[in-house]
Amino acid sequence: MKKWYESKTVWVNGLVFLAAILQAIYGKEIISPAAQVIILSAINTALRLITKHEINWKGDVE
Repeated sequence: MKKWYESKTVWVNGLVFLAAILQAIYGKEIISPAAQVIILSAINTALRLITKHEINWKGDVE
């Protein structure tokens, strides 16, 4: 098991969440929503394929 902050998937999704908030606040669309979904889906799929460890959300790593 690994700590949540060691997860690439958590970091990628957190950054995408932040980017979506910034896009909404500033009203600027850098990449179309459809392209964003496709790109994020591909990245999450790739990360899932290389994931070897479960995330421990409680903080006590065994």
